Amino acid sequence: MEPVDGELVKSTGSKTKAIVIGASSGMGASLVRQLVREGHEVGGVARRGEALASLAQELV
Repeated sequence: MEPVDGELVKSTGSKTKAIVIGASSGMGASLVRQLVREGHEVGGVARRGEALASLAQELV
């Protein structure tokens, strides 16, 4: 999983998809983590690309 132009995409092959706005920190990042753990396909968008990249590395 890698951020691309300020977006984070994690594909698990599941049929359920989610997009999280503000995914780089706080509640948005927590929601991304929870959804990925549950097996959902998650797309995250944030203004802070560096923080989003850090979350991407955490979830790999």
